[in-house]
Amino acid sequence: MAVAYQEIARVLRRARRRAGGIGVATAAGFGLAAAAGALFLGALGLGLGLGPWVRPAALSVAALGVVLAAAWLVRHLWNTAWGLEEAARNVARGDPALRSDLLSSVELSRDRDEVARTGRFSVALLDAHVELTSARASALDLSTVLPARPARRGLVALGAVLLAQGVAFLFLGPQLGRGYARLLGPRPGRRAAAGSPPSRRRSSPPGRACPTGWRGAPRCRGAR
Repeated sequence: MAVAYQEIARVLRRARRRAGGIGVATAAGFGLAAAAGALFLGALGLGLGLGPWVRPAALSVAALGVVLAAAWLVRHLWNTAWGLEEAARNVARGDPALRSDLLSSVELSRDRDEVARTGRFSVALLDAHVELTSARASALDLSTVLPARPARRGLVALGAVLLAQGVAFLFLGPQLGRGYARLLGPRPGRRAAAGSPPSRRRSSPPGRACPTGWRGAPRCRGAR
């Protein structure tokens, strides 16, 4: 029975790793594609002379794409690769009978000592059930039951966005470069403030009238 359960656990651990890898690749592909696409369109709009509203809009959409991809990844891992039970539900989602057998094998194998002590179930029947489920689990083709199609689509989407940017640079290189500089560089107000020298107060030159302030007090430094 121990060997049979170890085989079930081995298959489910492989399913967890595969589901996790597919989820990470899918989230990275679509998230980076959304962010890169938003930045590309924003830089293109700024390079072609659109208004200053393009910059915050493009940055917001890019950040939103990354956040949504990260949230989807957390939910995907929680539902498919968090533990052996989640892996069993995921790997046998198209076969309710196998899903039930895998879940019961995992749960009852963990509680085998308690089952033997209390006599809730027959230990011989439990061992036979785990043996049959182990044989069915070993026959699973994870590449079929857990296809990598979503990950490929995400990577294709990212590649399409990068290819579109490369083509745009061939025809609109200067405009796109200026657009990216305006999009990713400091704000115009901050750039101007950083480049301006600090102002210095100077006293009035000799022979020039000094204006007076409250109660007739002179406001020039040299007249005090």
